[in-house]
Amino acid sequence: MKLSLATRIFLGYAVVLGTFGLVSLFSVTELHRNRLEIRLVSQGYLQLSQDAAELETFHATQEKDTERLIQEGNVEIRRAFIRLARTYNSPLMTQRLAAAQAKAHEVLASAPDSEAPFIRSLEDRFGELQARYRDYGRAAEAVFTALATESPDREQVTVATARLRQEENAIGREIRVLRAALSNRIRERVDGAEERERTTGLFIIGFSVAAIAVGVGATAWSARTLRPMRNLIRGVSRIGRGDYNAQLGVRGDDEVAVLAREFDQMARSLQAREAQLKAQAEALMRAEQLAAVGRISAQIVHEVRNPLSSIGLNVELLQDGFEAARFATPEDAAEVKDLIGAVTQEVDRLADVTEQYLRIAQVGLHTRLAPLTVA
Repeated sequence: MKLSLATRIFLGYAVVLGTFGLVSLFSVTELHRNRLEIRLVSQGYLQLSQDAAELETFHATQEKDTERLIQEGNVEIRRAFIRLARTYNSPLMTQRLAAAQAKAHEVLASAPDSEAPFIRSLEDRFGELQARYRDYGRAAEAVFTALATESPDREQVTVATARLRQEENAIGREIRVLRAALSNRIRERVDGAEERERTTGLFIIGFSVAAIAVGVGATAWSARTLRPMRNLIRGVSRIGRGDYNAQLGVRGDDEVAVLAREFDQMARSLQAREAQLKAQAEALMRAEQLAAVGRISAQIVHEVRNPLSSIGLNVELLQDGFEAARFATPEDAAEVKDLIGAVTQEVDRLADVTEQYLRIAQVGLHTRLAPLTVA
């Protein structure tokens, strides 16, 4: 399938626009991906890490409060600590764990599929912490019950305290593991984002250079495609100056090549026409020369034929008078007769010459009119 010149130029620049469009699309896609990555880290993992840090801080405070409660010797102060713990500590911890689990579920809704398993594991860990904290609450309640009496049973307090500390250690360990997992994930995502940013920058630079190279190549190709147009313009200028030898010799099947071949044919036709006109001009000039000769010959014939007619007429009159004349001797008569015959012969010869000149003059006139009729 042969494409026209306009179609090829359009396709060339369409390739350039498509290349730059792909570069722009790649850039926008990577920027959108980085934006989602930043939002996942800043609005998801960082907030979950802060929640885990608050849980760890709150749990450490609880441990200190429990230790103070166990060490306190005044029963009234112990009871005050127990009321405070029952009123604030347990509901607040439960509320914070539920909020952290809800936040993890919210992050899961907007996170990419690759992060879904990790976020689900976080959600499960927060659920496990809630279950473990309910066990911690029952163990704490056993300690509170043992310490709320006037004379606590030391063995009972020791057993309840051991169980409570076991639950505290397990919860603290789970929170630390949770924080470490979040910290490692944040570091991995930040490192990955930085690496992708560097890779994306290199790709964008490479694609931009490739797009520029494609643009330069399309421009050079368009200039090469349109180069015969300049030759065509120069050829037209040469013909305008009268030089019909201009031949472009452009090969191909596009519009420019077809136009160049038609131009070459036109130049050859004009050259042949010029040669024909030159030959006709030379023929016309020769006809003009012959016509001039004919006119001169006709004038000479006219000027000569009239005296010849008079001479011939007078000779005839002399001949008539000779026949009636008397001569002294026959030799004189013969001599006069010979003279009159010679004059008559010369007059006839001159008359033939004038006829020949008249025919030449007529031919010259016809030759002059013939080229004018053909042209």
